[in-house]
Amino acid sequence: MLEDLGHRVQIASHGDESPALTREHTDFDLTIADHRAPTLSGAELAEHVSRLRPALAIITPLGFTDTLSPLAQRLPRLPKPFKQSELARAIASIGT
Repeated sequence: MLEDLGHRVQIASHGDESPALTREHTDFDLTIADHRAPTLSGAELAEHVSRLRPALAIITPLGFTDTLSPLAQRLPRLPKPFKQSELARAIASIGT
């Protein structure tokens, strides 16, 4: 979906890989971090990434969840499932 929208994509197999990718690839302008990722939640990843690159935009796709951490509540969210047009709007809304 992201490539179809004209973005270059670097995929981390696990949330734990994302901070290292963020350090290595300083040309990233957006991180999309699943709220319910198994090894590192979207909010936890956002916390790590924010320390490394405070200006990096972050979107957290999420399904139904009954509670969100205070950090997760402040992040732009994208309800799952989502369409490509909804993803495009979410990216446009954060100005990347």
